[in-house]
Amino acid sequence: LADRQRLDMDLLLLVGGIGVEPRSLALTSLALVFAVAGVAKLRLRRSFEEAIFSWGIPVRLVRGLALLLPLAELVLAAALLADAVRDTSWSLWAAALVLATFLGGQLFLLLKMSRKVGAATCGCFGRPGPVGVSSLSRTAVLLGLAVVGVVIP
Repeated sequence: LADRQRLDMDLLLLVGGIGVEPRSLALTSLALVFAVAGVAKLRLRRSFEEAIFSWGIPVRLVRGLALLLPLAELVLAAALLADAVRDTSWSLWAAALVLATFLGGQLFLLLKMSRKVGAATCGCFGRPGPVGVSSLSRTAVLLGLAVVGVVIP
């Protein structure tokens, strides 16, 4: 128990000593990121459609995915906020799964495009931008945040 309390205290100091629990920080931070990303993709839907097309998705599926993916992000953002209020963390598991899928998809696109001319765009936050170190790093950090929230209550 003493080790657990020391770990909790170290984590509180790590987040600025403001009394924020790691799970609460993960829930609210990830909710904000998913909400901003979902809204941005809906607002910049044409740009997001172009990004999806660059992934090699068949044209007939692009429009539906451009609507479905941001709506799923908004649902996940709402679930993360609900868990922050209810003091549960099932949505962190969902966020970790989604982020791990994003990371795997980005790695796949990076490898696929390294063999071809042209580059796939990330579509992160609805804006075009190449899949690269910055998008991989951002996704890995967010995944780490979700894992910390799951592992450390």
